[in-house]
Amino acid sequence: MKTIRFPPGLGADQFHGINRPRLGLDSSGQPVVFKRNRFQAAAGGQEDGNASEVLASRLFVEELGLAGVAVELAVSAEGQGVVSRFLPGRLSLAEADPASVDPLQLAPLVIARDFLGDWDASTKNYMIGSQGQIEACDFGSSPHKGLPAHESGGLIERAVQQFADQRGLDTLLQPFRDLTDRQIEGMVKRAGRGLNPRLQKDFIEALVNNRDLLRRSNPYPFVVLAGRPQV
Repeated sequence: MKTIRFPPGLGADQFHGINRPRLGLDSSGQPVVFKRNRFQAAAGGQEDGNASEVLASRLFVEELGLAGVAVELAVSAEGQGVVSRFLPGRLSLAEADPASVDPLQLAPLVIARDFLGDWDASTKNYMIGSQGQIEACDFGSSPHKGLPAHESGGLIERAVQQFADQRGLDTLLQPFRDLTDRQIEGMVKRAGRGLNPRLQKDFIEALVNNRDLLRRSNPYPFVVLAGRPQV
């Protein structure tokens, strides 16, 4: 577990939000982003909430091979939390110009977060770089059984629609639909190294459940194909 310190004048006001991260330094003096997790994991308390974010980020980056930054457990004078490397100049999707976002990159990240059971995947929890590419994500609320409720017309939903229009919704969903129970179990156990076995079990159950939901013919009713909702 990394130990993080907060020297005076290090940009404490750089981040915003209910669960505002803080810019700090690790033991080697490298700038990092520290965050205390305000969510509690389904099977445990705040400590499991931090570990669930670590596991979700590892699954996203290491197992699914998607753009992001894996987080680690950390402790500071503010308590236990998670830490990731600092990416200067990044904005949240909520702050960025929508025209700068690549929907073909964003849409697979949206589906992956739904697969991981992250019900807090708002535009504030995607970080975008200067070239319009998503560079990091926040996974503070995984894993849940069930897909989050998407509302038509938002930036995230429009990205999924644009991907479906250009490449087909099945193309977007198939990598998750094809996962077997055994593959999901292996992914979680690899990504869950050093973490609570009970938490790993929760993830396996949630991911199997969410994969089955993505196998339905219409997991995203807001997506319109050929002028009508997909059936």
